[in-house]
Amino acid sequence: MKKDVQKLDIGKAISFYIRPLGNEIRLAIMFILNEKERLSFSEIHDELLKRGYIVTRAQLAYHLGLLRNSRLISNEFKREGQIFSRYKLTEIGKKILEGIEKAIE
Repeated sequence: MKKDVQKLDIGKAISFYIRPLGNEIRLAIMFILNEKERLSFSEIHDELLKRGYIVTRAQLAYHLGLLRNSRLISNEFKREGQIFSRYKLTEIGKKILEGIEKAIE
Protein backbone atom coordinates (compact mmCIF):
# COMPACT_ATOMS: atom_id res chain seq x y z
CA MET A 1 0.00 0.00 0.00
CA LYS A 2 2.78 2.44 0.92
CA LYS A 3 4.53 1.90 -2.44
CA ASP A 4 1.28 2.65 -4.27
CA VAL A 5 0.94 5.93 -2.38
CA GLN A 6 4.57 6.83 -3.17
CA LYS A 7 4.02 6.08 -6.88
CA LEU A 8 0.90 8.24 -6.84
CA ASP A 9 2.79 11.11 -5.18
CA ILE A 10 5.61 10.82 -7.73
CA GLY A 11 3.08 10.77 -10.54
CA LYS A 12 1.43 13.93 -9.24
CA ALA A 13 4.79 15.65 -8.94
CA ILE A 14 5.82 14.68 -12.46
CA SER A 15 2.48 15.83 -13.85
CA PHE A 16 2.73 19.12 -11.95
CA TYR A 17 6.05 19.98 -13.61
CA ILE A 18 5.64 18.35 -17.02
CA ARG A 19 2.07 19.32 -17.94
CA PRO A 20 2.94 23.00 -18.56
CA LEU A 21 5.63 21.91 -21.01
CA GLY A 22 3.05 20.41 -23.36
CA ASN A 23 2.92 23.73 -25.20
CA GLU A 24 5.50 24.81 -27.79
CA ILE A 25 5.50 28.46 -26.70
CA ARG A 26 6.09 27.59 -23.05
CA LEU A 27 8.94 25.29 -24.06
CA ALA A 28 10.40 28.09 -26.19
CA ILE A 29 10.21 30.44 -23.19
CA MET A 30 12.07 27.88 -21.08
CA PHE A 31 14.82 27.48 -23.68
CA ILE A 32 15.11 31.27 -24.10
CA LEU A 33 15.52 31.70 -20.33
CA ASN A 34 18.07 28.89 -20.32
CA GLU A 35 20.15 30.74 -22.92
CA LYS A 36 19.70 34.25 -21.54
CA GLU A 37 19.21 34.56 -17.81
CA ARG A 38 16.98 37.18 -16.22
CA LEU A 39 14.94 38.66 -19.02
CA SER A 40 12.15 41.18 -18.79
CA PHE A 41 8.69 40.55 -20.18
CA SER A 42 9.45 42.67 -23.26
CA GLU A 43 12.78 40.91 -23.85
CA ILE A 44 11.09 37.50 -23.75
CA HIS A 45 8.41 38.77 -26.13
CA ASP A 46 11.07 40.08 -28.53
CA GLU A 47 13.01 36.80 -28.41
CA LEU A 48 9.86 34.82 -29.20
CA LEU A 49 9.11 37.06 -32.17
CA LYS A 50 12.70 36.70 -33.45
CA ARG A 51 12.25 32.92 -33.35
CA GLY A 52 9.02 33.07 -35.32
CA TYR A 53 6.50 32.67 -32.50
CA ILE A 54 3.58 35.02 -32.96
CA VAL A 55 2.25 35.68 -29.48
CA THR A 56 0.35 38.63 -28.07
CA ARG A 57 1.38 40.22 -24.80
CA ALA A 58 -1.76 38.82 -23.16
CA GLN A 59 -0.86 35.32 -24.34
CA LEU A 60 2.70 35.73 -23.10
CA ALA A 61 1.44 36.86 -19.69
CA TYR A 62 -0.76 33.74 -19.54
CA HIS A 63 2.14 31.41 -20.45
CA LEU A 64 4.52 33.06 -18.00
CA GLY A 65 1.89 32.73 -15.29
CA LEU A 66 1.48 29.01 -15.90
CA LEU A 67 5.24 28.45 -15.83
CA ARG A 68 5.57 30.53 -12.67
CA ASN A 69 2.69 28.74 -10.93
CA SER A 70 4.37 25.42 -11.77
CA ARG A 71 7.59 26.74 -10.22
CA LEU A 72 9.54 26.24 -13.47
CA ILE A 73 10.38 29.94 -13.69
CA SER A 74 10.45 32.72 -11.15
CA ASN A 75 10.45 36.47 -11.36
CA GLU A 76 11.98 39.17 -9.28
CA PHE A 77 10.97 42.80 -9.20
CA LYS A 78 13.66 45.42 -9.72
CA ARG A 79 13.58 49.16 -9.76
CA GLU A 80 15.78 50.53 -12.51
CA GLY A 81 14.26 53.87 -13.37
CA GLN A 82 10.90 52.13 -13.37
CA ILE A 83 9.60 48.98 -11.73
CA PHE A 84 9.69 45.83 -13.82
CA SER A 85 10.06 42.11 -13.49
CA ARG A 86 12.94 39.88 -14.56
CA TYR A 87 12.21 36.22 -15.26
CA LYS A 88 14.60 33.32 -14.82
CA LEU A 89 14.54 29.53 -14.66
CA THR A 90 14.26 27.92 -11.25
CA GLU A 91 16.56 25.06 -10.30
CA ILE A 92 13.82 22.52 -11.08
CA GLY A 93 13.23 24.26 -14.41
CA LYS A 94 16.93 23.94 -15.25
CA LYS A 95 16.99 20.26 -14.29
CA ILE A 96 13.92 19.49 -16.37
CA LEU A 97 15.44 21.22 -19.41
CA GLU A 98 18.67 19.30 -18.92
CA GLY A 99 16.66 16.08 -18.92
CA ILE A 100 14.80 17.07 -22.08
CA GLU A 101 18.05 17.98 -23.84
CA LYS A 102 19.64 14.66 -22.87
CA ALA A 103 16.57 12.75 -24.03
CA ILE A 104 16.60 14.30 -27.50
CA GLU A 105 20.35 14.01 -28.11
